[in-house]
Amino acid sequence: MESKDHIVKIVRDVDRRNSTDIRIYPGMVLIVLLVFICVSVYQMVQLSIDGADSRLQSAGVFLTGIGVVISIMYLLVSRRYNHEDRDLALMKDLLDYTRDLFDHYGIREYHYTNSMRSCIKAESGLRTFRLRFIVSVAPAAIGLIILLFNSTSETAFIVTCCLFAVSLVINIVLLLQCITYPRAHEKEFVTFSDAYVDAMARCGVRIRGYEPVIGYRPFWVFFVLSVVTLGTFFAYWVYRSMVDMNRHIEEQWVFENAVIEALKEF
Repeated sequence: MESKDHIVKIVRDVDRRNSTDIRIYPGMVLIVLLVFICVSVYQMVQLSIDGADSRLQSAGVFLTGIGVVISIMYLLVSRRYNHEDRDLALMKDLLDYTRDLFDHYGIREYHYTNSMRSCIKAESGLRTFRLRFIVSVAPAAIGLIILLFNSTSETAFIVTCCLFAVSLVINIVLLLQCITYPRAHEKEFVTFSDAYVDAMARCGVRIRGYEPVIGYRPFWVFFVLSVVTLGTFFAYWVYRSMVDMNRHIEEQWVFENAVIEALKEF
């Protein structure tokens, strides 16, 4: 039986959480927003100076705004990627351990392991974080280069604004995916946890399961409210998502601690 090898892997996965499960607090975003406000005010003051290039100054404000969105998106997506990467490793090792125990005890109730496998498959969606980030930044970067080398061209300015807008849209889409991730992720993790706890119970091991901490988040209601309030509610939505993910991480750590304690006693 290879239970000891699986336990070593599970412990290793749990030990990684201090470096992968990063809590992002709203204050971090507030600092980014304050920087944007300061830069925007400076750019607007520069616009009032005689002889200032209004197109370059306006593009600077626009680019700074996109930089804010990219910064927030990077925080959320990188946190999601790191957490999900560790989660997948942990879930796979827990599945292997469960299969090993079932073989040892001669248990043939495969619906537990099938349910765990389905959750792992559903969680395997985000594998291209760096590529997505490059794609989101590339249009704005190209637009900035065009503007720097053709600062007096009206066509170059229009093209630059269009490229900035493309980058902004891509980043907003990525942000939407990130702020809806915590609840979707928790739903899968609850299913996995329940299946694992039930499977361990069949082997005589009692473990405290994961307790849901994220409430219902109606996407279309939140989206419409964000549009109606001209983005004000969207800011709250992002804030709520950060709090949700922090709470999920804390509760998952409680579950993982219970798993480790049970493995030590088994």
